[in-house]
Amino acid sequence: MTRDSSDRLADTVEASADELVGELKAVRDSVEELYILLDHVWRNRGELHDILAAIIEKRTEESHEVTCCVHCDAFCPSVAEAIKAGWTSLQHDPAEGWDYLGICPHCQRDKVEQERLAEQERIKDLESTGREMGLTTKQLERAKAEGVTSALGLRRIEANTRADQIPETIACAGVCPQCQAQENQAAESESPPADPQKYLFG
Repeated sequence: MTRDSSDRLADTVEASADELVGELKAVRDSVEELYILLDHVWRNRGELHDILAAIIEKRTEESHEVTCCVHCDAFCPSVAEAIKAGWTSLQHDPAEGWDYLGICPHCQRDKVEQERLAEQERIKDLESTGREMGLTTKQLERAKAEGVTSALGLRRIEANTRADQIPETIACAGVCPQCQAQENQAAESESPPADPQKYLFG
């Protein structure tokens, strides 16, 4: 290695060393500033806590997430709490006094209980009507499973399950001529009587 090359290498190493020293000084200064900041935070932690609490409270008030139940006067202060508590059917509906509407857990339980009682009443009426029509237990069970709610539906069940002698593929599904005629007759009997003046005077 020549003398010139050695000099250039020495200059490069010296310059790199100076640059590294400068960066280390900058890191030291940043650490000192961080210590000063942390010391300030620690000494004023009570005041800073109050400031942060006020900011959080203000943002919560501005978020407008009061949730009310559509069936009762229950409410939640936020959507997050409503979801956590088990509210359902939440919809944004800003109005005076609330911002979201939903169904509270209490009303959900009431709805389930009402549906259960209604189903019990349906089955009770179905069994009473079916016994009057002379349906078998098997026919009544099928009517319950299919959600039948009327005497016409029971007659369809009777016609279809009478069908132990006919292939299942051609059993009536409520669209045979006999069932259609029964539906038409029922609709005519339920329609209001015609106004005779309509025909006399137009």
